Amino acid sequence: MKTIEVVMHTTQRIREVFFAYVEDDDPLTKMTPASLDPDAVFADSRFKLVETEHLAHLHIDVEAVDVNDYSLRDQVEERR
Repeated sequence: MKTIEVVMHTTQRIREVFFAYVEDDDPLTKMTPASLDPDAVFADSRFKLVETEHLAHLHIDVEAVDVNDYSLRDQVEERR
C-alpha cells in the first residue's frame, strides 16, 4: 500500500492538507501538482482533511503531492 498527501491552496487565505491510503497501482500515485485536479481530491472519499492553515493565497492550486510506501506493520507499530 501507499499513502498520498496532497497540499492545496483552496480559497483565499486557507491552505489545506488531505491524506489518503491507496493501493500501489492506484493512478493517483503517478500524479504531480500540475496534473492533479483539485476537484478529484474533494470528490474522492479516501481523502481526509488533516490540517488547515490560514495563509494569503487567492486561488485553488495544488502545491505538492507526496507518495510514500505504507505497510500494515507500520500501522501496528504506530498504535503501540
